[in-house]
Amino acid sequence: MKHLFLTLVIIVTCSNLSLAQKRLSDYSFVVVPDKFEFLSKANQYQLNDMTKYYLAKNGFNTYYFSELPSVDNCDGLWADVESTSGFTRTKMMVVLKDCKGNEVYRGETGASKQKDYKKSYQDALRKAFLCFNELDVKQDA
Repeated sequence: MKHLFLTLVIIVTCSNLSLAQKRLSDYSFVVVPDKFEFLSKANQYQLNDMTKYYLAKNGFNTYYFSELPSVDNCDGLWADVESTSGFTRTKMMVVLKDCKGNEVYRGETGASKQKDYKKSYQDALRKAFLCFNELDVKQDA
C-alpha cells in the first residue's frame, strides 16, 4: 500500500511540474546581449547578429539588450551562447534563460574544426542552431 501511495504521489508531482512549465512560445521575446562573455568585443565575429538572425528565423521575437522596449523583463527570455573551445575544436551551445536566470532551454552543441577563428565560431554557432528548427516556436508580436 505504501508503494502504491508513493508511486501515485510521484506521478501527480511530475504531472504538475510539466503543466507548470512555460513553453517557449509563451514568452513574448528573446533578448540577445550586445556582447557575449567569452568574446572581447561587442558583436565580435558577427556572432550576436547571427544569434539574433537565427532566433528570429525560428519564430522568436528578438531584441538586442540596447534596443529592448520598456516591457516587463519576465515576459521574455535571455539568450546566451556558451563556448568551450579546445585546441582542435570550437564548441558552442545556445542557452535560453528566464528573468531569474533559470535555464529554460539548452540547445545541442555545435562543433567546428575550422582553423580560422571567425569561420570556426560562425560554423559552430550555425550548427548549434540546427536543433532550433524542430522547436516550432511562434511568439506573438
